Amino acid sequence: MPAEPPVRSLLGEPPDDLKAFPRYRLRQGAVIHRNHPAARGPWWFNDGGEGRFDLSGGRGTCYLAQKPVGGLLEAFKGHRAITEEVLARRAEFSVRLRRELALANCCVVRAAQFGMNAEIHSTSDYGKTQRWAAALAAAGCDGIRYFLRSDPSLKLIGYALFGDAGEARAGAWPPGSTSAVSARTVREAARYGLKVLPTP
Repeated sequence: MPAEPPVRSLLGEPPDDLKAFPRYRLRQGAVIHRNHPAARGPWWFNDGGEGRFDLSGGRGTCYLAQKPVGGLLEAFKGHRAITEEVLARRAEFSVRLRRELALANCCVVRAAQFGMNAEIHSTSDYGKTQRWAAALAAAGCDGIRYFLRSDPSLKLIGYALFGDAGEARAGAWPPGSTSAVSARTVREAARYGLKVLPTP
């Protein structure tokens, strides 16, 4: 049998001018959530290239979500089960924003006018999505609003916020509250197929 042709991403490269790209106003006072390693602070801006919208060159990206379950699912994307021991090494962070953020809104039809399609939320070609992130940051966006690919109904929303790479300096972002991952979040994650098993 002939070899199957390679799968080709239809997501194009970002255009030169994204100043008119649709924005989403994440209002001052909005509460957003993050799931992160308990050994690290919540405001960590990644520039290592392993995240969908990682920036580079001294800038990084911090990944949060509209709901706590979104953060947990994304932390373990592709996994069907984790152990209680693994879960215990994670923390759940909730924070109320002190200022409004203007996010590139990748969840609306008008984004297609700039050459974007739904692969921005799901493609494994992170080089391409990172180039979009860099272009949107250069256009003045504070981050990106996107659909979490862990949710096939495309209702869970993620927020990729831009900042200086690494641990945020004290006072740059609000402190919020940190706790162990809640039982409610674990129950909600089970609806999406993520199980938490007793540690052997």
